[in-house]
Amino acid sequence: MKLTPKYLDGALLSLNALQYGRAVIDAPRCEQERAWIFDRTHDWSTCLSGTGPYTRDRRVFAPLWKTRTLVKGTEQTLARMIEFVSRRHPREPILVFPSFLSLLANTDVEGLVGELGRKLANRLIFVGRDSLDEDWIDGIRRTQAAVFAAMRGPGAKTGSPLVGGFLPFRREGDETGNVEEILRLWKRAGFSPPVSWPFAADVLDGLPVPGKAPLVAFPIGFDAKRFGWGGEVIQVELPIGLEATCTMLRTLARHLKHSRDVEALIKNESRALAEKILPLCERTLAGLGVAVIGDPWTANGLCRALSELGVEACLVAVLRRATAADPVLESLQKPGRTIMLDPDHAAFERELRRLAKDGACEAVVGAAVAVDVVRRAGLASVEISAPHYLEHFAAPAPYMGFAGMARLAERLANAVGHNRHAAVHSRQRGRS
Repeated sequence: MKLTPKYLDGALLSLNALQYGRAVIDAPRCEQERAWIFDRTHDWSTCLSGTGPYTRDRRVFAPLWKTRTLVKGTEQTLARMIEFVSRRHPREPILVFPSFLSLLANTDVEGLVGELGRKLANRLIFVGRDSLDEDWIDGIRRTQAAVFAAMRGPGAKTGSPLVGGFLPFRREGDETGNVEEILRLWKRAGFSPPVSWPFAADVLDGLPVPGKAPLVAFPIGFDAKRFGWGGEVIQVELPIGLEATCTMLRTLARHLKHSRDVEALIKNESRALAEKILPLCERTLAGLGVAVIGDPWTANGLCRALSELGVEACLVAVLRRATAADPVLESLQKPGRTIMLDPDHAAFERELRRLAKDGACEAVVGAAVAVDVVRRAGLASVEISAPHYLEHFAAPAPYMGFAGMARLAERLANAVGHNRHAAVHSRQRGRS
């Protein structure tokens, strides 16, 4: 069993980060179980599946397929569902996603969306899919590109940028805290506030999308070919760790007009951060070995941030399809480090157990797709980025920016400390 989430998982994560909109999936209704699992484990601050079977707050819909649906075609069934959602939510955009069965049945979902779009009051947004091989990153990128294209307005040219490619993976304090931390640094640097940030999990009012504004493009959701952005594109990396945060600020400073000294901001924030995390590094983190698991960009950011704390990432499990050719994958390569691209559950467990037995790994940092494996190996865990399983946040707990670096250090130090304490007392009970 592969650990990498599927295409529709990325679609649901993207929908959850949008302030407005409903989704219709051309799939059997059982695909809605993804939304139900999402609500029960990953994100406790939202409810894609709704609070009950007949409530109006549901955001994900799928038609009721019968056995003959695939034989006769799914167009009529899908059309009825889209019309139903339109009647219930006449003022909201509706995103329509094909499933892998749509591809197998050769359903013309795009054509149907175009036809219904001329009849219904809602803005219908078709989110494409080319093959069965696509994974959650493809789902995120296709959804963002489709929304930016559909919601793009004429708009006058402005110096205020909009933000794309960024995706808060849920609406809890860790992910919304990332947005708030970036906005805090943005404001302190004196940059013009974003004119739009569509995928910001309700932290900002993100629609519509001005067509001629400069685009600050974060890497997870941004695909240059699919976005086709005509204006200036300012590509920045995820600000995970000290160096990456400084690089993001300096990149923005080169492109955006501002009135304050970014270097002074970096100096002050870095000094304050060092005072906070130095005791954690000296007492617990320096020399620690960990495994990292996540999408390529988050995994790369975590590896670099952990290195700045004196922590070595000896194993990196990358949640991305094996056929992907993302340039960031080369950045993960390092002597002595094992890279597992699109890892299998059993293979990841074997490698993790081997490292734990050798004393080379004490914790796993990143997505919780293998939390059962981590526990069986007797390791500590820190859940960062999607998918989540056990850890949830009511207050801001970012892992990006300067504040996020401090939280990453304290969370990892505490998790390792608790795990070491439990291991010592377990051995003592065994001897008594």
